[in-house]
Order: sequence, then C-alpha cells, then structure tokens
Amino acid sequence: MDPLRPIPGGRYYSVLGLNDDASPCAIRAAYKKLAMKWHPDKRSDGERVESKFIFQEIQEAYAVLSDPRKKTLYDAGFYNPDDDDDEIEGLSSFLNEMADMMAHAQDSQDTGKCDSLVSCLLD
Repeated sequence: MDPLRPIPGGRYYSVLGLNDDASPCAIRAAYKKLAMKWHPDKRSDGERVESKFIFQEIQEAYAVLSDPRKKTLYDAGFYNPDDDDDEIEGLSSFLNEMADMMAHAQDSQDTGKCDSLVSCLLD
C-alpha cells in the first residue's frame, strides 16, 4: 500500500464485499471465501500476477478489520498502515475512551458532568 495514498472510508470493507457494520464472523467468513478463491497457487500461470495483487488486498483488508484496535482507527478514519503497535494501541485506547466519555455525557441530564468532561479534555 502506498502510504501517501489516502484510504477511502469503507475500502477494506468493499475489498471483502461487506458493509461497514459487518460482524467479526462475517469478516472472517468473507476473508476465507475470497482467500480460497484468489490464492495465487489456485490460479493458472496467466492469472497469477493479478490474483497475487488481489490476494494481497484481501489479506491487508482482513489484517485491519480483524484486529479490533486497527478496525476502531480505520472506522474513525485515523488508521495509518505505517503506525507501529504502540501508536495504534495509544490512539485506539484514546478513541475508545473519548467515545465512552461522550456516551456518558449524552446520557447525563446533569450539565455539571458535561462541564467536567470539557475541563478534563482541556487539561
């Protein structure tokens, strides 16, 4: 993957033929089906170059969508394939924490809790 090429939202899902709300089981099933279909060893000599490219795209999509941390970043539009595991872990944790805080703030009728959330974010 070209790191300078933006990753359009949903690209990995479309590679696997899925919607962006696909379950982990659906992701795994789609990957297995497509990997078997496009594996270069199962293709004729004339189709190997194309199938190798398609197979790599399938593997890349599955590697991201099957990892909950990478999937969280990808779904939020922040996934960078060049990030190392520590960067992925940190940003994924941050996004999950922010989502939890926002959910609690929306559930709360007490505006003081929203104020404390804002002050927490500004610190």
